[in-house]
Amino acid sequence: MCSVGINIENFNPEILYAFKFDNKDFIKAEYHCHDFIEFSYVVSGSVTYKIEDKMYKIHEKTLLPFNPGVYHKESLSKGEQNTELHIGFRNIQIDGLPFDYILKQNSEVPLEFKQYKEDFHKCCLEIIGEQEACEVGKELILKSLIMKLIALFLKEINYVKNTKKVDRYDFPFYDKSNIVKIILDYFDNNYMNNVSLDDMSRNMYLSSVYISKVFKEKTGESPINYLINLRLEKAKDLLISTESPIKSIAQSVGYSDAYYFSKLFKKYYGHSPYKFRLANKYE
Repeated sequence: MCSVGINIENFNPEILYAFKFDNKDFIKAEYHCHDFIEFSYVVSGSVTYKIEDKMYKIHEKTLLPFNPGVYHKESLSKGEQNTELHIGFRNIQIDGLPFDYILKQNSEVPLEFKQYKEDFHKCCLEIIGEQEACEVGKELILKSLIMKLIALFLKEINYVKNTKKVDRYDFPFYDKSNIVKIILDYFDNNYMNNVSLDDMSRNMYLSSVYISKVFKEKTGESPINYLINLRLEKAKDLLISTESPIKSIAQSVGYSDAYYFSKLFKKYYGHSPYKFRLANKYE
């Protein structure tokens, strides 16, 4: 299928650090940047960040995804406290972005989650728990959790873009034409298998409602209707060109239940598969 602009075979981010930091009372960090990507996540409390000369009041469950070279510093007023998780990583390529960039250049940094807030927060807590446990296999588990965080971040970016709640993130690899092409290619290669729209939406990191809407907008029919027509057209060809049993043909086009296949075939073409075969056998 498809990932969110990442080649899965080559997706192997190098994790530089992951640590929790409890800020108490007054702090004022150095204004700095990194030559790698950093996720700074506010686990609890609030903090003020200066990012590229703009000031932001950041509250809990907010992510700050920093591209390399983005200057930032945090400050805490007297009496305030918060907990943050900082993760540094590199060696990542996202389609349409420079190497080791997580956002389009000049994007607004603070990300308040619309869809995957609790999933992201839970994953961050798992990372903190794994760090504190210091058990065997910690590094491997941490890396897998951080890779999950990156995936959740990309899912959120695409959710926000697709629902048009904000338009500051631009992922060109998910324009509507590409979405339809991905679905069509997938159907052509997998119509004989158990195809689920929910599975497709998860693999594409898009909602099933959204991909259905885009597909119908571009093709004039829903993904499910397209798949049914594709399967039945394949079945028609097999009924005419082979002597295979109807049950075998049903299975070869993705229907394990021959009775359901026959009912569907008759609904679309007005004849059962058996009668269709007889009518076309001597043409």
